[in-house]
Amino acid sequence: MSDFEKAFSKLSKFSLENHTELWGEPKTERAFFEAGQASKQAEIDGLQLKNAELARIMLDKNREIVKQAMQIDELQKRVDAALSICNTSSFPLITWIDRALRGEE
Repeated sequence: MSDFEKAFSKLSKFSLENHTELWGEPKTERAFFEAGQASKQAEIDGLQLKNAELARIMLDKNREIVKQAMQIDELQKRVDAALSICNTSSFPLITWIDRALRGEE
């Protein structure tokens, strides 16, 4: 918990004029709110870092998906070529391979 958050949680017990008790040293109202702003900015900066990391992870996953899709396309081309050969042959083994590639029993 930041100094600001500690002080803010105690704020209900003290008036802003007694901020010396909250902070341990005299501070102006402006300093009090600047400390709050700095605390929130630190939170924002942390969230921006997390967001950037998640964006990088998402980009890596997208690249992986595209690579897998390209591999699937290449395998499909090979299967189509094998089916084309099977369709032009009359050997029993080729007929069996043709049926297996089509998913038939």
